[in-house]
Amino acid sequence: MKLILLPADPALHDSAPGQVLARLDAHCQRHKMRERYDELWLVLDVDSWRSATLASVAQDALQRRYKLAVSNPCFEMWLLLHETDELQFLAEHEPKQRSGAMKRRLGELRAQGKQLITLERIWLARARAQTLDDKPGERWPSKPGTHVYKLMDALVDADALPRPA
Repeated sequence: MKLILLPADPALHDSAPGQVLARLDAHCQRHKMRERYDELWLVLDVDSWRSATLASVAQDALQRRYKLAVSNPCFEMWLLLHETDELQFLAEHEPKQRSGAMKRRLGELRAQGKQLITLERIWLARARAQTLDDKPGERWPSKPGTHVYKLMDALVDADALPRPA
């Protein structure tokens, strides 16, 4: 198992779903990865992207046999679930404002000295994410949630992440 991160460059603003897909395509082509790896994952945010944009990228990704781990509204949902399952504050915000609200809440937790990422908390976040996912067959959560837990399951299946005790 090999985990390779291809982060977006904030200076380039290249985190749109199509740009993330293109970055993975380019990396795979450059390193001939499709021939050597069983699973390649595309980690995306719903954010304010139109459903048609997400659907098109998801279809292209699945045609390339990439797996999807999509968060709604943003990846910070996964990080927040390491610390809490109290997400009621999101109801106070319009969908387009939820990413900012989550980032602020995450900042508040960090300011309190919370350690968000530990193996124990990964499993807690995974359980919370799966509980939130009332339609796991969908390509992305239609309400606040994240499919990053599916990537964690794949890492466990590949013996790249220890199973919870």
